[in-house]
Amino acid sequence: MHSRSFDIILKTLEDKGLNCRILSLEYSLAPAAQYPAPLQELQAAYDHLISDLSISPTQIILGNFVFVCLIFFILFLSFFFFLSFIFFSLSPFHVIIIDYSGGDSSGGAMCIAMCYQIRETHPLPAGMFLISPWVDSRQNERFFKSPHAHYDLVSPDTLCHGISCYLQGQENSASTSPITGSPQGLPKMFVSVGGKEVMNEDILGKKEGKKQ
Repeated sequence: MHSRSFDIILKTLEDKGLNCRILSLEYSLAPAAQYPAPLQELQAAYDHLISDLSISPTQIILGNFVFVCLIFFILFLSFFFFLSFIFFSLSPFHVIIIDYSGGDSSGGAMCIAMCYQIRETHPLPAGMFLISPWVDSRQNERFFKSPHAHYDLVSPDTLCHGISCYLQGQENSASTSPITGSPQGLPKMFVSVGGKEVMNEDILGKKEGKKQ
């Protein structure tokens, strides 16, 4: 894991006796690793679960996490079994991939992008929980025009720098801007976004005039 503080989460889940297994993916980070390397590593981890460990995709949830969401994440996992029966229609046992990069939004985008890439060739996971997923990396200047620019924890400069480091001049696609892809056939998703986040409109689909 990129952060040792994540051990706190694992210990909390263990103490609560939750009946699940967690795979925490420490994928390569930009700028040392540009697109599509981190995405390929996520798919390799998913393939390992279903091919090498023979775990059914119906028992796999993809998700992203950042340390500032510690309390939310623990609460989410605490009532996850309720969601499993009502929302995901899963059996009581689950495998969860925590997609951690030091920033939750980029990990959320990778979860969606991976499902785009494999939906024609692989069985998809049962669902995804996405915390502020980065769904649109086009037209970076819009971050500076957002009415939430002065409220968000992450500045527009930081967001634009992150996009530049990840793409390094490559063209955008559905794998880097998931909002441009078709949601048809994707797993069910639990999405959380703050009301004052810079990416609020992107995630809610307001820029496109629709929710996806």
